[in-house]
Amino acid sequence: MKKSLLPILLFTATLVGGSFLPLAANAAQPGNERRQGEGRDQRQERMAEILGLSAEQQASIAALIEAERAANAPLRERLRANREQMHQAVTAETFDESAVRALAASQVADRTELLVSHARAQHLSGPRPSRVKKSDNEKGFPSRSLTCD
Repeated sequence: MKKSLLPILLFTATLVGGSFLPLAANAAQPGNERRQGEGRDQRQERMAEILGLSAEQQASIAALIEAERAANAPLRERLRANREQMHQAVTAETFDESAVRALAASQVADRTELLVSHARAQHLSGPRPSRVKKSDNEKGFPSRSLTCD
């Protein structure tokens, strides 16, 4: 009994200990510092500070973000309703593949519109890399961030 218990305990300890290694490795990389509890406002303030934005630039960005959020409210509501319908279709007594396909297609179209809207707002509100004099590392962003020349 003792001989069979020891390998099981070692395996369990290795499995549990090994499951935390990816988390530790990811946290140790530069630029991956998580700002726990940082909300949308704090991120915007930090971004404005790092990029050296003026008060009127910050107000312009905030107005664009709020306008985008308001414009996308119906789209986000459709996505929420679609998720509920998908859950009901998947958990129903009988599986209706055509209904699930139709809901999935609708969800893809709505997500595409949302992503395009986010990209449009980001393009309109954010400073272009050509306008920003600081390098990514000076701004405190990870080195793997996208850059445009």
